[in-house]
Amino acid sequence: MSDGLPDAVATRYDRGMSPSRSSHVEPPSVLLLRRITSLACPTDPSHGLVVGDDGTVRCEAGGVLPWHDGVLDAMGGDRPHLSVAQLSNLVPLTPLVYERFWRVRSLGLLAGRPFPIEEELAELAAAVGEVTGGLVVDVAASEGLYGRHLAARGADVVMVDHSAPFARRARDRAAAELIADRVLPVRARAQRLPVRTGAADAAVMGGSLNEIGDLRGALAEMGRVVRPGGRIFTMSLVRASSTPGRLLQAALGPSGIVFPTVEETRSLFPPGVRIVEERLDGVALRITAEVDARH
Repeated sequence: MSDGLPDAVATRYDRGMSPSRSSHVEPPSVLLLRRITSLACPTDPSHGLVVGDDGTVRCEAGGVLPWHDGVLDAMGGDRPHLSVAQLSNLVPLTPLVYERFWRVRSLGLLAGRPFPIEEELAELAAAVGEVTGGLVVDVAASEGLYGRHLAARGADVVMVDHSAPFARRARDRAAAELIADRVLPVRARAQRLPVRTGAADAAVMGGSLNEIGDLRGALAEMGRVVRPGGRIFTMSLVRASSTPGRLLQAALGPSGIVFPTVEETRSLFPPGVRIVEERLDGVALRITAEVDARH
């Protein structure tokens, strides 16, 4: 089974097809997509998506977005060059170990002090504010650590990642945590979010900025999709101050992972997005920003 569907319907998903409404059972991802009316074509965010009676998703501008294993594919034919770090996210084993063995412990190793994951998630929640009934976009979501936390607090969450294995893992973890009805896993690029301009109440990114490729483009997209007064929260790693730290970061450079300074990270945020808070522990930088009123 997949997404709680009967085997016959799940098989249609496995083949990249839409579920039949004649089964009277739809997966949580389709039900959520019907509720969220602010998703957009990946190639032109001025055009929305239309969900047919059979679950087929079409762009208003033309074209169909396929389902694969309950994940909506919004890559839009875009197949960018991937770095070694990005390619590693396509390996099916990576999502099985990433959050469990690395992500929940990483800030404690990188911040230079004890930094439990509960503290990071509390900072996230405080940064984005009240999200009950709102729309949050978790960009480069991996297993959806941030998005799952906010979905549990009542948000509808679009979890975006270019990696199909990670998107499926985010789907499975949301189901295990009984929040699948608030999580829509989408395969898409951070630099081309399938969300209408100003539609989201918040956009978040935890730990992926350093390997995202076009950092400025990803942050510009986050600023585009968030409404005026909405929040952006990012956690990323900055250039180390110690010699051993810099040597290690330099060794990771060929894999496509970059470590900008704090000042360089600030400069990546687009015009109209105002940084309201920064926290730095070791190399772990957390930034909260707010989208100004659009002219």
